[in-house]
Amino acid sequence: MKTATRIIAALAAAVMIFTTFGCSGSPLIAAKYEEGDFSIEIPTGVYISCLLDSYQQAETKVPDYTKNMFHKSQLIDGKPTKQWIIDNAINLVKQYVLINKMIKDMDVKVPEEDIDYWNNIIEEAWKDLDNSQVAMYYDNGVSKDSLIKTTITMSVYYNELFMAIYGKGGEKEVSEETLKKVFDEKYMKVKIMSARIFNSKDEKLSDAQIEEIRSTMQGYVDRINKGEDFDKVYKDYYLWNDKRVYMIEYPDKKNDYEPPELEEEKDTSEMTPVELEDYIADKGIERIFSRDKDASGIPPMIFDKLESMPVGGKAELWFNDEYYFVLQRFDMNERKSLFDRYYETLLWGFKGEEYREFLKTEADKIDLKIDELVIKKNSPKKLVFPW
Repeated sequence: MKTATRIIAALAAAVMIFTTFGCSGSPLIAAKYEEGDFSIEIPTGVYISCLLDSYQQAETKVPDYTKNMFHKSQLIDGKPTKQWIIDNAINLVKQYVLINKMIKDMDVKVPEEDIDYWNNIIEEAWKDLDNSQVAMYYDNGVSKDSLIKTTITMSVYYNELFMAIYGKGGEKEVSEETLKKVFDEKYMKVKIMSARIFNSKDEKLSDAQIEEIRSTMQGYVDRINKGEDFDKVYKDYYLWNDKRVYMIEYPDKKNDYEPPELEEEKDTSEMTPVELEDYIADKGIERIFSRDKDASGIPPMIFDKLESMPVGGKAELWFNDEYYFVLQRFDMNERKSLFDRYYETLLWGFKGEEYREFLKTEADKIDLKIDELVIKKNSPKKLVFPW
């Protein structure tokens, strides 16, 4: 929960960031809920913010993007768009209540450092009201304090509740064995060297230059398959390829070439799992790709080749009319620290949809009535967007 990527993604998604201020003319409190020793007030701003989120969901669900989304012909799940937005917003409000209640009932411990991190992020974001996502909430009456409070609740609490249910020790714990199978099924780990047979002007190299590439790369394959570590061989490849490219691009400056400095290998024995994985990732030799062809980011021809290679098999030389490659595929689970790094991602991918459906279904069971005046005064058509 502590990476800028996840925070920016959460803010950009604009999922249930709430406020304590209602629009002019609306009651300040939209609803109250009590059950046993649990009670919570729902500010009108919560409902308004749910409308903002629901509105944006509706934009992706209407059948005809070329028409006004509120046109009478636009139906979502059989409902007019306006009514769908309102009904969905009410469900989101109920999810807000449900998550707070379950956090309390299950005595889920939320790390203070995560809360502090979000506090600081939003404090900084609020200083830039030109930011479109911040402006959206500001323009609809969202206060900074409300944004901080409810973002923490619906991001940090949301995640911690998920982990309390499906994570280690949870009532629906997913075993490591199951997730390791998912890891193998959804991802591939490879190491790659490449050398292009064209220069930067897309002119094909001479036969002699191409043969040098082929024979050198084949030599790397032979060394790896005789037992040398891929990473060690990669250093020789890196120095050779850097000089090779320079000599091709700057033939009149051959005497000016200076080889790059290689970073010294670090002792990994004392590294934490996170430090080890960061170090390996920064070296840039090992690559983790999705096995979903459309989401992998790999050109289709290379993807098909990698998919055909045996896990834990030998290195191979491969040519695709533009590059010579040295390729080798590795077991996703050979390093426990890598699995640990991906643990939450795997768990969300495996159980995230079930969790979201659980919250939606259980929320519908909550007997919570939103003040009709609040609903009437805050029509989806009145929401303000800065774009």
